[in-house]
Amino acid sequence: MSIDLVLLIDTLHLINDYRALFHEIHRLLKRDGILYMDSGHLKMLKAREIVESMGFFTIAECRDHDMIVTIKDK
Repeated sequence: MSIDLVLLIDTLHLINDYRALFHEIHRLLKRDGILYMDSGHLKMLKAREIVESMGFFTIAECRDHDMIVTIKDK
């Protein structure tokens, strides 16, 4: 199964295992799919650090509390 879009809205601060979450999103998301994130309760700087440290995605756009993330090569 492959999906086009994942919405992760004000959720990241509740996650204990970031690697498992982003690995599963990476597995399910189509090559040209988009992960839309709203950092919500988490500071944007921390959210960016988490996304970048996982190595699965590239941040395409970042504004206020919103982030558009694209998949790196599988």
